Amino acid sequence: MRGFSRRRGETLAFHRDGETVEITVSALPLGFLSWLQAAFPPPERFVNGTAQAETSKAGEYNDHLTLLAILKAADPGTFEAAWPPTSAGRPAYEKTARAVLAEFRQAYFTDGEMRSIWLVVKRLSMDAPARVESRLKGPEGN
Repeated sequence: MRGFSRRRGETLAFHRDGETVEITVSALPLGFLSWLQAAFPPPERFVNGTAQAETSKAGEYNDHLTLLAILKAADPGTFEAAWPPTSAGRPAYEKTARAVLAEFRQAYFTDGEMRSIWLVVKRLSMDAPARVESRLKGPEGN
């Protein structure tokens, strides 16, 4: 039986005043974003006893999801922010996302650079299921 290799990663280099900052990210675990959206659901407000999406906070929520995904995909030790416990509620996830954003801002990352990191994570994560399937089939294709 062939063993599985480590998650495929990609290193991105960003140049700052003559220095290079490198961030290595890997594919997210399968199903991670679905789990994250269940553990950290979008904000809601109640109107006449019915829960409705808080559309005024959708942008901030999506930003937080993206930052949490980048934290999960980054090599351990890249960020000082720690992943909140599985049982943590919305405030812990928001606090973690804000801590990741603060680290990016402290390193003078622009929104465009953070988006480019997210796009690499997304691409690696979308390629991961196909790579797993091809490894399971083997060279004969069955």
